Amino acid sequence: MISMSVKDIMDRNFQIAAAIEEQSTVIEEINKNTIYIKDISVQVDEFAKEQYETNTNLAENVNGQQSLLNKFIV
Repeated sequence: MISMSVKDIMDRNFQIAAAIEEQSTVIEEINKNTIYIKDISVQVDEFAKEQYETNTNLAENVNGQQSLLNKFIV
């Protein structure tokens, strides 16, 4: 009876240890993915800033060309 209880406790301990190991692996994968998402987010932010600057410059150029064109329109 006692030996069965000890065996049962040992089996549960092995199951708990296996579950903890699996959870650790999942947590490591989540951490990797979180870092990857952060890196991608930084790249997207930088790209968006570049696009904003490019669009601003284009708008200024269009306005400048419109002003020049207006000088020729009678």
